[in-house]
Amino acid sequence: MKFRIEKELEKTGERERLLDVLRARLIECGWRDVMKDLVKKEADARGIDNIDLEQLAFQLFEQARDAVPEEVKIELMGKLKAFADKVVS
Repeated sequence: MKFRIEKELEKTGERERLLDVLRARLIECGWRDVMKDLVKKEADARGIDNIDLEQLAFQLFEQARDAVPEEVKIELMGKLKAFADKVVS
């Protein structure tokens, strides 16, 4: 069933629409600015020449995920569930 939903998300373009909604909500709530500040602080602390982007992304992943406001998570999960319900019915 998961594969079927993922396939339909791609086929219908819903995946991109959901990503667009997510991007917009993250910008609106200030999440993007918070992440920029966090990355800047790490770059300043380590020195720009000593930054490994892959390592930095791994290090900040959980903080970034945890910083997404609950209302954004709930909204996106609701949209995804509604789409999945249509696909499986």
